[in-house]
Amino acid sequence: MAMPSFMSVQISAIRTLPTGGHKCVIAGTGFLVSHEDDMYLVTNGHIVTGRHRLTDNYLGLPALPDFLEATFPISGVPLGETGSSPIGTRTQNIPLYDEKDRSLWLVDPRFGRRTDVVAIPLSGLHKQRLTPQVPTLIPYSMADSVPVSDLEPAQDISVVGFPFGLTAGARSAIWVRGTVASEPWAGFEGDACFLIDARTREGQSGSPCIVPRSSEEGAAAADEIPWRLVGIYSGRTDSASDLGRVWPVSVLSTILDVRSRDKMQLI
Repeated sequence: MAMPSFMSVQISAIRTLPTGGHKCVIAGTGFLVSHEDDMYLVTNGHIVTGRHRLTDNYLGLPALPDFLEATFPISGVPLGETGSSPIGTRTQNIPLYDEKDRSLWLVDPRFGRRTDVVAIPLSGLHKQRLTPQVPTLIPYSMADSVPVSDLEPAQDISVVGFPFGLTAGARSAIWVRGTVASEPWAGFEGDACFLIDARTREGQSGSPCIVPRSSEEGAAAADEIPWRLVGIYSGRTDSASDLGRVWPVSVLSTILDVRSRDKMQLI
């Protein structure tokens, strides 16, 4: 069993209608990271807004989502302990705005949503008693991530998410294999992202991009998995291409350290 299959979060960005109903604006993928004793849901800015990161044009339904319907994988006991394994999922509505209609997600402090990565503080969700077994949410480790200096063109990389909203058995995520397609340290089109060559499709935006731990690094510790987080996938360069953008973990680290909230307001 490969643990990353059970570590991606399926996301539907939902708008509440004046009639009281709900409409899905856009769907994608996310994942969890733990940082300084808190838990964050990480995905793309265009998933939480339904808007293009550069033009701010709507990508589909002309409405801002006001919450995420997120399906979290859960584990019965903390990973690394005897008997730890994924035991199912829990669907939770995650609000995107506070009581004053101000956005709750964190963005890049310099470039905002031009950097297509956001982190949503879960505010103690992982500490709640979700079932009598007190399952734990399953995060990636920021401390055990891969810097761009360790990556090079043609290196294998995996995107683990939900293409077209599909899931595999036991509601596990689907793996797409690709290769690093540009020099990760050099950026792309003036942004801090790099390119991968992979047959990704709609629904995989926000997926974790991971690589296996190398044999030189040795076996994983008891509380680690044998895959390391590389970055956040955010979609193809255009619909005719298999080239897609990946934002490195360093971008996410800055977002979590600075904790700058987006200035978007619900309209």
